[in-house]
Amino acid sequence: MARGQAWDDLAAGLSILALADARIARRDSAPSLAAEAARSLVRVPNLPLYQLFARVIEGCDVELTRAGADSIACRLMAYGITLRESRATLAAAAVFSIVARLPLDDASMRMDATLACAFALRVSKRLDAAQAEYEALLQMASTAGALSMQLEAELGLVKVLVDRGNIPAAEVALDPVLRRARSVGGNLLSKALTDAAYIAGVRDRPARVIEHSFESLKVASSQIERDRALLNISVAMREVERPRISRVIAEYLATRAADDEMRDAGAILRCHLAIDAHDFVAASEWLAQAASRRLTHGRAFDLHRAAARMFALRGMWREAGVTLRLILADAEARQMAEAAARAEQDLADIAQCVVPTLYRFRPTPLEADAGRAVDFVERELRHSCAHAFALAAS
Repeated sequence: MARGQAWDDLAAGLSILALADARIARRDSAPSLAAEAARSLVRVPNLPLYQLFARVIEGCDVELTRAGADSIACRLMAYGITLRESRATLAAAAVFSIVARLPLDDASMRMDATLACAFALRVSKRLDAAQAEYEALLQMASTAGALSMQLEAELGLVKVLVDRGNIPAAEVALDPVLRRARSVGGNLLSKALTDAAYIAGVRDRPARVIEHSFESLKVASSQIERDRALLNISVAMREVERPRISRVIAEYLATRAADDEMRDAGAILRCHLAIDAHDFVAASEWLAQAASRRLTHGRAFDLHRAAARMFALRGMWREAGVTLRLILADAEARQMAEAAARAEQDLADIAQCVVPTLYRFRPTPLEADAGRAVDFVERELRHSCAHAFALAAS
């Protein structure tokens, strides 16, 4: 999309959000804002987006009864989801926040909007705001007796603790949520197990990551949750020196995952596996494939780290230095102190033509019992997923 058109689409969206906000607050400025939104709409040639905006404006042009609010809410939720899928997460959070403030008959829609707002704020690293939304959702869900939404809110609060780096508190908070999620099953249990797997990974317990993720894979009812479990298994299998199964799962995700970010993660992981094997031709191909995609900030950061690692192991010191300076600038801009410090140390090593220590793959040794559990999961995956992963041909 041309930059000018992107700005026109954004301007139209902002005009419509201002209109919806004014209608909710019943401000006198709504008529003039409606005229401005209509003028902005003329500059939107994308037909689905035009139709979506037009329906929102139409909904804002009626008396804001509860039925009218429900109608506007549906249209704004669709717009918010469109923004989120375009990775404009803060803009999406603003839209979902407006929906949550509408006088809705449908309490479940208000909770859905609050959950979506909290998620968008969390992935945008607005952790205080995200925590407030999750707490508001928990209160709404408790009042409504909506167990599933209560668990969603509690899992969200666990993720905020993880994002703050408070892993011990997150582990304690997750335990009762995981027990209650087992009574619900499905994607909620899958999400709770995925969180448990993440915490196990931070704790350097790859066998537990594999066990939690394999259970998550079996109970998940959506492809996105299954893909997330598979990614965790692939990462942990690499750590415990099971490169073949890790490679096959990574390739599956890179080419067939339901979600773009999972495809990106699969391609970057496959690159690291090629680097581990010193197959730099394959590593370069996977890097190029990942670089051709529209990556999130987090995945772009991961891609640059993979590239720096490959260049350093190949003795391409200038290229490694250039890539590390990109990583350092990104880390400083996003106030990632630990990542910035690591990049600075890596740059110092590269300046001396020394491969940074963490660039050399070091597997995690397993105790006998843990090794048997990992072997069991690997056998089960090979048996149950042979067709999907094409393991027979690998």
